[in-house]
Amino acid sequence: MVCGLLRASKKNPQEESAPKKILDLQMKCFLFGGIRASDSISSSSRKLLAFNVYTALTVIMYIPSLAGQAAALYLESDDVAELTAIAFPVIAGYLHFFISSYLLLNRKPLEQLILRTEECFEECRNRLPLRREHNLIIDDATKKIRKYSWIFIITNIVTWFLWMSLPLVFRLNHYINAEKSLAQNETETDDKIHWEFVCYKMWLPRAVYQEPYYYLVWAYQAILIGILLVDNTGYNSAYYALMIYTAAHFKVVATLIEDIDRYIMSPYSTKNPEQSLILSDMKNENHLQEGKSFGKEIVLKNSGFNGIGNNVETSQLDEYRSLNTEDITANILQAEDYLVNCVKYHQALLGYVDDVGGLFSNLLFIFFSLNGALMCITVFQTTVVSGGTGSFKFLGAMITVWVPMFLICWFGELLTEQSEAVERAIYGCKWFNASERFKKYVQFIIMRSQKVVRLTAGHFFAVSLEGFANIANTVYAYYTILKQAQEPTSE
Repeated sequence: MVCGLLRASKKNPQEESAPKKILDLQMKCFLFGGIRASDSISSSSRKLLAFNVYTALTVIMYIPSLAGQAAALYLESDDVAELTAIAFPVIAGYLHFFISSYLLLNRKPLEQLILRTEECFEECRNRLPLRREHNLIIDDATKKIRKYSWIFIITNIVTWFLWMSLPLVFRLNHYINAEKSLAQNETETDDKIHWEFVCYKMWLPRAVYQEPYYYLVWAYQAILIGILLVDNTGYNSAYYALMIYTAAHFKVVATLIEDIDRYIMSPYSTKNPEQSLILSDMKNENHLQEGKSFGKEIVLKNSGFNGIGNNVETSQLDEYRSLNTEDITANILQAEDYLVNCVKYHQALLGYVDDVGGLFSNLLFIFFSLNGALMCITVFQTTVVSGGTGSFKFLGAMITVWVPMFLICWFGELLTEQSEAVERAIYGCKWFNASERFKKYVQFIIMRSQKVVRLTAGHFFAVSLEGFANIANTVYAYYTILKQAQEPTSE
C-alpha cells in the first residue's frame, strides 16, 4: 500500500498543477480500500469483477470483528475503563463500515464529482486573462493538498504500527516473565483473558491465544485495521483536497474581480468629462440607430462648434474626431464580458460546492456523530486509565481522531472565508464608473455572495471552527461523566 502511494507521488513537475492530479493519493486509498476502481481496472471486465469481489471481502471482514467486540462489551460491562477500551474499536469499526458502505452506494456520484474536479473550471479559466499570480494560487493549493495528505497518511501509518506491534511486544514480555517464574519453581495458574495480546479487544476462545491460531487472529485484526485506516485516509484527505482546491478557486475569482478596475477605468471614463458625456449619449440605442451623423453632431456640439463661423482649437476638434463609436462600445463590452466570465466562474464554483455538499453532507454527519464519541474515549483512556497497552495505543489514536476533526472544520472555515472575499472584492471595485449593465451584474454577484458558502454535516452541524468548538465542549462534558463514573470503581 505504502509503495503504491509512493509511486503515485512521483509525477512530472510540468503536470503538478493539472486539476486531475490533486486526487492521486486519495484515489490510491480508495483503490486499496475497495471503494473505487482505477481506470485501468474499470476498462477490463475481468479486473472489475475481481475488484468487486475484493470490495465484498473488505465489507464482510467487518462482520466477525463487530460480533466479537459486541460479545466483549457484554463481558466487561461493569468496568468503565475496560468498557470504553472495547467501545473504541467497536465505534471505529461501525464508523468506517457505515462510511465505506455509504461511498460504495454512492460510487456514481463520487465518480461524477471526481470528473467535475478535473474539468469543470477549465472552461471558465480559459475565458479569463489569467496572470502568473492566479496560476501560483492553484499551484500552491496543489502543494498544500499533497503536504496535508502525506501528513495524514504518515499519522495513520504510525497508528497502525502501534496497534499492530504492541500486542506482540506484550505477549513476548508475558512469556519471558512466565519462563522466569518456571525457572524459579514458581507455579501460578493464569486464568486471565489476555486481551492485550490482540490488536483490539474482542471475544475469542481461549484456544485462540495458542499458536498458530494466535497469529491468524493477529493477522486478521492487523489487516482489518489497515483497511479501516486506508478508508479513513481516503475520504478524509479527499475532503481536505476538495476544500483546499475550491477555496483556491474562490481566491482566484476574488483576485480577478480586483483586477477589473483596469477595464472600467478607460480613457473615456473620468479623465475627460466631455468624453464621458459622449459615452453616455452613445449608450442610447435610439441615438445609435441614427448612425454616424448623430455621432458627428454630438462631437461638434460638445466641442463648441455651431457651424456658423465659430472658431475651435484644432487639437480639441481632432481629439473628438478621433473617437470611434465601435471602439467605445467595444470598451464597454470588454468590462461587461470580463465580469460576466467572472460571474460564470463564480456560479461554477457554487454549483461545485453544492455537489460536494450533496455527497459529503451525510458522510460528515456520520463522521461527526461517531467520531465525537471516539474523541471522548481517547481523552478518557489517555488521562484516566494508566498502564497496560492503553497509554500508548490511545495516544496514537487520539491524534488519529482529533486531528481529522479539526482539519475538516478548519478547511470548512477556509472555504467560507475565501467565498466571502469575492463579496469584498466586488464591493471594492469602481463599479460607479461603469455602465448600467455592469452595475446590474455587480448587484447580481453581490446578492449571491451574501449567502454564506458553508458545508454542513447533515444540515445539523456547521463545518467551521465554531462547530469544532461546540463538539469539543460536548466531548468534555461526556468526558466528565465518564470520569465521575470511573472514580467509585477505582476506590
